[in-house]
Amino acid sequence: TLPSGESAAPEATESTTTRSITPLDNPAVFVLLRYTSTLTQVPTHSIRKKSYPAVCMSPPKTDKGIGKKKMAVLEELDITQIKGVIADAAEKQVPGTITLNLNNGWVNFRTRVLAVTDERILLAMPIEDEGAAPHEFCPGEKIGLSFKLKHHKYLSLMAVGGVDALSLQGQTPEAVLSACWPVQMQRLQRRAYTRVDVPDQCIARASFWLGSRDDEPAGTTPDRPVWTGQVQNISAGGFQLHGPAEAGEHLEIGYSVGVRLVFGTAGDAVFVDAQVRHVGVTAEGTSIGLQFIGLGQTHDGKAALDFIRRKVSEFQRIEAQAVNVRR
Repeated sequence: TLPSGESAAPEATESTTTRSITPLDNPAVFVLLRYTSTLTQVPTHSIRKKSYPAVCMSPPKTDKGIGKKKMAVLEELDITQIKGVIADAAEKQVPGTITLNLNNGWVNFRTRVLAVTDERILLAMPIEDEGAAPHEFCPGEKIGLSFKLKHHKYLSLMAVGGVDALSLQGQTPEAVLSACWPVQMQRLQRRAYTRVDVPDQCIARASFWLGSRDDEPAGTTPDRPVWTGQVQNISAGGFQLHGPAEAGEHLEIGYSVGVRLVFGTAGDAVFVDAQVRHVGVTAEGTSIGLQFIGLGQTHDGKAALDFIRRKVSEFQRIEAQAVNVRR
């Protein structure tokens, strides 16, 4: 059942009811699946927090194109579009990612959109990794939900409604996470999430440190090192860089890091939070894969995503031109 009208999302209230949902107009058979989550615990540091703007840029160049329409980087959806997108996601039971900002940094959980009601979106209950501290979702807690559908990736911010018991197609009720309907949602073309190599003629470097983007030390020390490396490839979802060997000695998969990405000779920079997804030793140092996290949940994060997406498009154009020249 799709929500009716265009009222704002209701206030989050705890719910422990049991629902039986049998979509009359949907022939798909709903199956409740459990998905493991990626819950990260990182070392905490007693340092003074600093606040940086997400993007530090040189003045933009004037667009002299006549009649040239720029594609919106993050397209805002209206309430009718939001309802349609989430209904399609529930019908297909698409996998998604729940993002949450805890005291020790951003964490991701894997989930799946299961069903919708007039008041709630019902999600597969996240399960913590073995050995990780469990997280109890509380009513009113703000979470980010992102998922891919067709040619776009969708980003939204919503409030937890509670933990419900859901029965699908007469099966034994299972615990599910209930969330209020979002009143805002953005979408971005999935092409922006395709990794592109940094062209040889372009400069892209990264400085990174343990913690968050606001935890950048004033200078590198043995206790609070700051590493730098050359970005090898990048997308709106993350990047890979070649860093020093000592960075690999401190980093582990799942650690959260603050990152300062710098592009070009003008020094256009962006500050982001990221999570370590890969660490590999090479002959010259360390290969590190980082995933951006939390970009869709704040104004600064969306500005950073906008900036990164434009750099990705720029590199894709250069790559396409080089291919045409070789032909």
